[in-house]
Amino acid sequence: MQAAASTINDLLNALNELRAEQDTLRTDYELRLAALGKRIEAVQTTLELFAEEEALAPHGAQVPLDLGTNGHAGEQHVRSPQPMSTTAWAQELQGLTQIEALVRIAERNGGVLNVADARRILIATGLTKGKTKNVASHLYHMLREAKQFEKGDVGAYRLVPAHADMDRGLT
Repeated sequence: MQAAASTINDLLNALNELRAEQDTLRTDYELRLAALGKRIEAVQTTLELFAEEEALAPHGAQVPLDLGTNGHAGEQHVRSPQPMSTTAWAQELQGLTQIEALVRIAERNGGVLNVADARRILIATGLTKGKTKNVASHLYHMLREAKQFEKGDVGAYRLVPAHADMDRGLT
């Protein structure tokens, strides 16, 4: 009986140590994630500044604002949404349902919705709940079922014009 109590105490101590280690890792992860968020915000701000100054580029050179899915200029098949800070997206999408937010993102991107960008925006603005690893599959499912979108290029959906007008109450 005493051996069982000793084993239980050992297991409880091990559990407490593991939970403490988990808390330490969680805190470290949250700090690193917050620092990364600040870096992302800085790059977004820089992109916004370049967008404002595009007309003043020397010798008619254009700032490559149309970055493709892997971030290289010149990829034209899937455009990233207009550079906006997380705060600006949060204000733009406030009070909208997820599908309404996806329509708004597509409208700001010329009728094309890049699922990876939509995932990033919805997570950053708090329009998703649950585990972030499941957001992309949820978006693909929702977009497949949505009448407002049709399948486009890989990782992208196109806004169906007739449904875009209905969502805005224009029909």
